[in-house]
Amino acid sequence: MPTIVGIIEDSGGIGITGILRVSLDTPMVDTSSTPDGVMTVQARDFAIASGVVNISLAESQTQNLTYFFQFLTTTSSNSYYFGNGTLYTGPFHFHIDGKWYTGATNTIASVLLFQQINTTTNVAIAFHAIVPNIASVEFAALIPTGITTDVLDSSLRRLAEILTSNVDYVEDLRGGPRWKGVYSAVVFYQSSDTVSYAGSSWLYINVNPAVNITPSVVDPTYWQLLAQKGDPGGTGGTDTAYNSVGWDGATWAPTANAVRDIIELLARANDAALTGNPVAPTQAVGNNTTRLATTAYVIAEILSRFASPNFSGIPTIASTPLLPDNGSAIANTNFVKSTFHRYSRIVDSQTSGTNGGSAAAGIQTRSLNSIVENAGDVIALASNRFTLRPGSYRIAASAPGWGVGANRIFLWNVTTSARTLNGKSVNSSAANATTTHSALQGRFTIATNTDFEIRHFCQIAAATFGLGVAATEAAINEIYTEVEIWRLD
Repeated sequence: MPTIVGIIEDSGGIGITGILRVSLDTPMVDTSSTPDGVMTVQARDFAIASGVVNISLAESQTQNLTYFFQFLTTTSSNSYYFGNGTLYTGPFHFHIDGKWYTGATNTIASVLLFQQINTTTNVAIAFHAIVPNIASVEFAALIPTGITTDVLDSSLRRLAEILTSNVDYVEDLRGGPRWKGVYSAVVFYQSSDTVSYAGSSWLYINVNPAVNITPSVVDPTYWQLLAQKGDPGGTGGTDTAYNSVGWDGATWAPTANAVRDIIELLARANDAALTGNPVAPTQAVGNNTTRLATTAYVIAEILSRFASPNFSGIPTIASTPLLPDNGSAIANTNFVKSTFHRYSRIVDSQTSGTNGGSAAAGIQTRSLNSIVENAGDVIALASNRFTLRPGSYRIAASAPGWGVGANRIFLWNVTTSARTLNGKSVNSSAANATTTHSALQGRFTIATNTDFEIRHFCQIAAATFGLGVAATEAAINEIYTEVEIWRLD
């Protein structure tokens, strides 16, 4: 619905409080595709405070029907009665239902007043007008002419001012089309409106105003073509870059610039400087002439030489592929041997005379600090933790215990926080101060790079020698924890 906004003021420019009464001059049917609603001539009152008008009404322009607008003000002696006949002299207000209530404004505490004494209703404004089919309209714009006196010459002057100041009126007086500029899908157009669209000019010819009807020669119901867009004409040449498909069959003339560009891009026949990726026909394998050789020809020629090689003697390759290579490199005997004998060894190596260290009661991580051998499967060794590549492995490990009672080593998967293999249970008597070795062996498979530790459970704590007693052989390192690894796949 269009919104009607504005200000109603008295002669001194002060907003007036009253009732804006609106009624249709004749019933109006809705404009939907299946009319099922009828608006009657029943009046509707809108309360106006301090002259502010902000109401919504159904548009009547498309059906050419008018509303009757009245602005009513009241004067009274402020004498009202309740329903029981008791006189009320307090503040009161006129509600939108056409009745008077107690209180300056309407609240849930307002009480209906039975009778008003000496109340006079004044009609401040009264006129008939069509509500246009637009989103918002000024209340003052609805007043048809603005003529406010009955002096003949003043009325005619005012009417002439309106006719000459409004573009639509001027165009109607001239008897010609009204220019509305570029066509817009959200503007209502009416008969004699003229617009530009797609380079052509169009005249609206339908008697009913409409919106969102695109000008088209296919449907001349609403728009008539006035002037059609012409051919572009000559431009002195088309500046289109050369294209074997785009230029094929074209009848336009290229510009000097386009011709110059294609000449510069083409390689000169003598001392050509080829750029980009020039192409040429691919010769057959075995061709031995002066024709150009493409990369496809070179590769095919090389592959043909090695399609069925006939090796003799003892051929070698420049270097042995690094383990664990799983690509298409040529494998020599050294690589094959290393693949089937992949052995790695990690130990806890201490200088001669250094004991293994104190053992705590419970689980502790054994020291690992040296990679003695590595077939390429041990990625790293740090902080007593070794990292293995994905694959299947066989492992053997051992570690000593001195005076720690019952004890056992196990392989701990740090990545998944779980035991992988458990070692054998042994007992190192604290009373007899004996050394035992717990050993483990087994196999396992990992799918990703995985960190491992050797951990040792000891029943009894033993200081200094608990994790191993030094042999103290001159210049020979002490070896305590040992891990041996064989790659199986």
